[in-house]
Amino acid sequence: MNGIVRLNDPTPEDRERAALTPADYAAAGVDAPNWEDDPVPTIETWRRWQQAENEALAFKRAAARAE
Repeated sequence: MNGIVRLNDPTPEDRERAALTPADYAAAGVDAPNWEDDPVPTIETWRRWQQAENEALAFKRAAARAE
């Protein structure tokens, strides 16, 4: 590495979140965000989607640790 940090480079967690699939959300028992039907969600919808993403990611990590 050359020591340069770019602010828009995705972090490992960003990549992990982006890799969540509808199956990951379903396994966690939450609804996946629906950007196609709601490309500009309200702040409340975005908050719910963020919470669902957090739960799906936590569930996926816990399942990986249990293996």
